[in-house]
Order: sequence, then C-alpha cells, then structure tokens
Amino acid sequence: MRCCLILLLIVIESAQGSNMITFVNNCSGQVQVVRQSSGANAGPTAVQQAVLAPGQTSTADFSHADNVFTNGFDGRTKAHIYTNVMAIELYRISVATGFDTPMQLESDQIGAPVLTCGSAGCGKTLDPFIPSHRR
Repeated sequence: MRCCLILLLIVIESAQGSNMITFVNNCSGQVQVVRQSSGANAGPTAVQQAVLAPGQTSTADFSHADNVFTNGFDGRTKAHIYTNVMAIELYRISVATGFDTPMQLESDQIGAPVLTCGSAGCGKTLDPFIPSHRR
C-alpha cells in the first residue's frame, strides 16, 4: 500500500481518563484530517483537526465523544472511533459511502487488531474492534 492515513489509538490511564489519537500521514500528498463528532451535550459538528504534509503526525485527546475522521470535509473513507472516559470502546473503518483514502487503525490495547482498508474492495465495513469488557 503506497498511501495510508494511519490513526494510532492510545489509551492513557489517568484519574481524568484520556484517549489519545495520533494521525500519521503516510501518503505522498497532503492530508486534511476532518473530525465529525457528537457527544451527550452537543450535536454533530465537523472541524478540521489537522493538515498533515507527507510524513507528518499530529496527536490529540478525544475523550467523551463519538468521532468520525475523514480526509477532507467531503471524505468518503471513514474511521469511526467511539470513546468514553477511560477507554476506546469501538473502532472501525467504513467505505459504505465510497472510498477515497486508504486508512489503517491501530490500538495499544492488548489483543486489538490492526484494521486496514487499502481499496474500495475492503468491504462495506471492516469488522469493528470491541474490547472484551463490552462483548
């Protein structure tokens, strides 16, 4: 795979809880990471999270929200990441609305699979990772 937007999901154990996501642009061109989120106290919003040149990374905390990340505001490949105070509850890659950017999701949680979608043929939705405490 010659191009991939990699999202590294890192759970930081602390009193406040923290779910860090690192975005890595492994593509040959610029990537605009757009986050669409919804939480208990707010409706859905879309904001530019980062603009990454090839090889560049960006890290942020995404606790207490359900987030969808795309490349650009009209991005079709979607990384869905559902979090709560102390954990990443579920993550998946969806191409149900089309495919435009290869993506890979990795987690630091023991036993968590790496999800990779490199083409439109990766299926409508890659199997989500659901931690054992949620099954």
